[in-house]
Amino acid sequence: MLERHDDAFCTGLRLIGRCIANGAKVSPQLREDVGDRLVAFWVHAPSRSRERVGRLLADGFWDPPSPALTEALHHHWLMNDGAGDIISRLSDHDLTLSVLRSLLGRAPSSLMIYHSLQPDCASLAFDQLGDAHSSHRLDPKYHLFKLEAGSRVPTGWRRERLGDVLTRREDLADFASDTDRLFTVMTIAQTGDIRPREPGKGRNPPEWRASYFEESPGTWYAAHSGDVVFSSIDLWKGCIALVPDRFDGALVTKEFPIYRVRDGRLLPEFLQALPRSRYYQRAFRAITTGHSNRRRTQVPDFEDLQVAFPPSPEEQRRLIEGIATSRAQHQAAATALHASLWEFSHVIDGRGEEELPQIDDRSNDKD
Repeated sequence: MLERHDDAFCTGLRLIGRCIANGAKVSPQLREDVGDRLVAFWVHAPSRSRERVGRLLADGFWDPPSPALTEALHHHWLMNDGAGDIISRLSDHDLTLSVLRSLLGRAPSSLMIYHSLQPDCASLAFDQLGDAHSSHRLDPKYHLFKLEAGSRVPTGWRRERLGDVLTRREDLADFASDTDRLFTVMTIAQTGDIRPREPGKGRNPPEWRASYFEESPGTWYAAHSGDVVFSSIDLWKGCIALVPDRFDGALVTKEFPIYRVRDGRLLPEFLQALPRSRYYQRAFRAITTGHSNRRRTQVPDFEDLQVAFPPSPEEQRRLIEGIATSRAQHQAAATALHASLWEFSHVIDGRGEEELPQIDDRSNDKD
């Protein structure tokens, strides 16, 4: 087939290449010959064929890269048609630097984005950096995300600012009317689960009684079922959640901004799933400022994020059906596992359902 005359789109060559990429046994010499022929066509191919050939090369002809392929990887017009993916897979420091030098050595346009390079690489005019954010931050991850933000919204979906679909709730807790009242104080795990802050643990008081709050410094706010709450310190780790019924009225400090959903088009359960998606996890990391234990997500940055959702509630339910089912199964499995461990422990030491004291971990219990 290689000796036969091929058409302008190298259909026969691509068919042979796909067979090899799918596992056909051929000699190393034949594989390299087919790969080099594909590269020669790839470099000059029309856009649609270029993308398909790049995908084919990325599927079966990149490791080890031939000299012809290595040279082709430096062409900027191939970067989003397979070259970036191949460079990322090779994970070759010297090759990556060589390609970046080649890209930066071109006559620069105001903006160059190569999404397929990992980590993402882009070129931004320096005079645009100061105007990109009111803080004049020089934070690569922020600028990379802002360049991409909103570039892909599924057809028919709505896109709104979080600040336009959520309203900040600042309900001060009432400690004066009943000083003996016991409260629940909550915190958020990196999994997005809300859990109670244990009284008597670490620096926590023996019990969360109203009289303690009246004498302690700081301001405490009450959250309600269906509210969105996040940790301004640990949002970048995934600490954002929807308040379940059993934590209705639970308290948080000022470091946990609270919001209620005010847009009736957006189902709370769909909004609960959105922050767990890869896009929004990247967004939260991009807008977080500071270093080490001084990291913070500012409320204006959170409210300026764009949220996309289908206008149909039925479509929202359909999209998260698998997530909701899996979450329920996971919780049931965790409960069953805990019970089984209790039973096994009782066989070992005869102490019934006694719990060991939890190890102090205040990473998400910051005030």
